[in-house]
Amino acid sequence: MLVFGWVILLIIIILNRYLKKKFNINEDNLPFRSYSNLHKWLERILFLGFAILFVVVNYLFFDVVEDYLFFGFGFILFATRAFMEYKFDREDKQYLLTLVWAIGLLVMFVGSNIHMQQTIAPYKEVVE
Repeated sequence: MLVFGWVILLIIIILNRYLKKKFNINEDNLPFRSYSNLHKWLERILFLGFAILFVVVNYLFFDVVEDYLFFGFGFILFATRAFMEYKFDREDKQYLLTLVWAIGLLVMFVGSNIHMQQTIAPYKEVVE
């Protein structure tokens, strides 16, 4: 699973460099730039919801669910950010880079879900 994550991360970095060259995208290093008041509050609510969900799942279930939460949250956050960048600042084409990250995190989310299902299946048979 670790190799899978590193391969996806490498693909994301290569795609981002290619898109920067092809579309001449100047990336600004402001990760929390908000485009509207709605966008600012939506990201705050997402962060707060993730923190609460992470603490509840971590302390109640003591299971390896952090992968699901991390990748799922990252996908939702980056997809929301890509939509806001597309809607409010389309000419910079910054949304393409954010969209690549969102798709990469979605692939990691699905991959970790499949991996977790395969590792849990033998234990379910033993319990039954």
